[in-house]
Amino acid sequence: MDGSTQRRRFFRFVAWTLRRADDEPDLPPVQHQFRCLGEGEDGTLCDAEGPVSLDFEEAQRWPFKHIREQQEHRSYSHIAVVPWLMVPAKEPNSAFRADHGGNDPAHRRDDGCNDHSPSADPRR
Repeated sequence: MDGSTQRRRFFRFVAWTLRRADDEPDLPPVQHQFRCLGEGEDGTLCDAEGPVSLDFEEAQRWPFKHIREQQEHRSYSHIAVVPWLMVPAKEPNSAFRADHGGNDPAHRRDDGCNDHSPSADPRR
């Protein structure tokens, strides 16, 4: 060891669910964009992109504009940035706090856990 203090960490295994976060006001809205997958005469990918839009129908206008300029470019990809949330099946509670070292003298307030409320700490 290099002389630094080693901290104990306590972890628990939790079942998680991944869900779309459409109704979360703190997260950004879904964003849409189209990218051209057409190739130039030399075989290089066009890779031109339309503007990012919060409205899917508005984003769909760009391929129509691009094909007027490049009629041989007929393939596009839809790029969507969609916020998702990881949600635990059960939120940690005071039982978890006790299980992960609440009665263990080695489990100190400065161990980086950030999970010490007065009601959860039996040493108080």
